[in-house]
Amino acid sequence: MNDDIHEMAAVWLQAQARDDMDWQAFTSWLEADPRHREAFDDVALLDERVDGLRDEFARDHAANDLDGDVDGVAVHGRGRLWRWGGAAAAAGIILAVGGAWLSRPVVEPVTYAAATGVNRNVAVADGLSATVSGGSRLTVRGAGRLSLQGSAFFDVRHDPSRAVVVDVSGYEIRDVGTRFEVASDGVSVRVAVTQGAVSLRAPGSASPVRVDAGYAATGGADGQVHLVRTDVTAVGGWRSGRFIYDRVPLSLVAADISRFTGEPVRTDSTVGGQTFSGVLARGSRDSMVESLRQLAGVRTRREGDAILLGPDPRR
Repeated sequence: MNDDIHEMAAVWLQAQARDDMDWQAFTSWLEADPRHREAFDDVALLDERVDGLRDEFARDHAANDLDGDVDGVAVHGRGRLWRWGGAAAAAGIILAVGGAWLSRPVVEPVTYAAATGVNRNVAVADGLSATVSGGSRLTVRGAGRLSLQGSAFFDVRHDPSRAVVVDVSGYEIRDVGTRFEVASDGVSVRVAVTQGAVSLRAPGSASPVRVDAGYAATGGADGQVHLVRTDVTAVGGWRSGRFIYDRVPLSLVAADISRFTGEPVRTDSTVGGQTFSGVLARGSRDSMVESLRQLAGVRTRREGDAILLGPDPRR
């Protein structure tokens, strides 16, 4: 392992806790060298494992009267790597620990929730990482079995012996090595692939649909899957600060705004399936909805605490 790369990975992990995190620079760093993503996976995975094992360590060593400290690692509070003394310490821990902790299997379901308006990078396992969008939840239920509420971007290292399955809104997405985005509003599901291929199986269907790089598949409550070409540069654009859409159903766009702002936005049945292509900048719910209104040509109205999108009779 390269000490400098792992130290930089730890710096980026620490930076994600700050409001001024530069997501575009982080994405550029990840994509500059395959070793960068691998190093970040290592650091983030160890960070999560340490956090999850904090209480276990405390119990195991309580009899030794270590007063909340195990081999120099604080176990009171959340045991984040970046609280251990900085990036250099984190990189040193990675080198010292090696693969022993990284290969520890997940036994109980673990849920990673991203706070409203804040994306969360998760190293699920060796070779499997995800960026969970703000307001979304990713649950790891076992080796290679995940369930998602909301939206996430997945990066899966190719391994024919290990399939990764994502369950979302009754649909099943299966993959052995690729990069893809999944978004759902609780009913409709959209999968867009930037590298490799995945299969999308509708509820009750025995015949999955293959989705190759450069394509997106959308499925609704009726189980019908529609496959279209998509611009790969638009996939997962929210990771770098902008919501970029290429023929995405308005119901999913509304769900993105709801999760990001923490305030409800819905579509009525007449426009929910209408597709939208364009870019929405991050902002308040009102500003994002107003941009969408102008670009998509819809009408907005208040309905309780929600904003409802409907057809514009003038168009």
